[in-house]
Amino acid sequence: MPRIVPRKIDVDAVQRAVRRPGPGSTGPGGTAPQPGSAPADVADVAPAGGPDIAPAGDADARRGGLRRAVHRRIAARAPKLEAPAEAESGVATPEALRDGSTAIRLAVLGESTALGIGCDAPEEILAAQLALVFADREQRQVEWRTAAAEGATVDYCTTHLVDRLARSPLDVVVVAAGVNDLVRGHRPRRFARDVEALVNRITATAPGAAVVVSGLPDPTAMPLLPRPLAALLARRARTLDATLADAARRHHATFVPIRDLPLGADHLAADGFHPGPAGCRAWAEELAGGIRLG
Repeated sequence: MPRIVPRKIDVDAVQRAVRRPGPGSTGPGGTAPQPGSAPADVADVAPAGGPDIAPAGDADARRGGLRRAVHRRIAARAPKLEAPAEAESGVATPEALRDGSTAIRLAVLGESTALGIGCDAPEEILAAQLALVFADREQRQVEWRTAAAEGATVDYCTTHLVDRLARSPLDVVVVAAGVNDLVRGHRPRRFARDVEALVNRITATAPGAAVVVSGLPDPTAMPLLPRPLAALLARRARTLDATLADAARRHHATFVPIRDLPLGADHLAADGFHPGPAGCRAWAEELAGGIRLG
């Protein structure tokens, strides 16, 4: 396996980039932030007005507009990273291959982390590293592939990505999604509905496959997120994690929490948000422990 060298992050520079007011819009239809008007817990990242913020009498619409504004500001300030080329599939071969064994077929379904954003080479991404860890454990080859998209929510995974799993039989499906739902401020009831639909669709599309559902990472470990907002998102992440765990239990899948992984700056990509190669390795080792073949 190639040696993975963690990349250093200038944490102060990342946080200054997030907080710095932009000269123009924060995204399509957005407006530049106005100081002093947003609630204290999101004042550094949310604009105070603009087309997405509803009149004062409509509290629900105002909250929805604020959530969209927060998401736009985070997205606008994050350094743009690309997924490595040719990282859609591969084969992991263990150091000791069991004689006469057949290959295990693995798919990782989800958002940008599953796509490989934050890594520079195909062998560094989550799916490839998970396949290698699992191959060494089982002493079998692991054929891996991804079904992922940047910015994908749980609902998007259901409606646009799960069908890709039907292209060939699978032994293991790993779900790595939910961070975009968290950052977009999706309500717990909506998230629960979307997770239920996703797990149902996976089990119907890949019958017999072991399903592993990853929990959400700790937002307070991400330098891109200002501290007050990160703490708020961390509390919400625990609620969404409970939803993921409940869905996994009811569908006889395995839930693997990752919020307590000791991820430091060396584990993250240059944007201070996505896991880098070392972060993917730590995540892969945690997920591999949850895979149980029938």
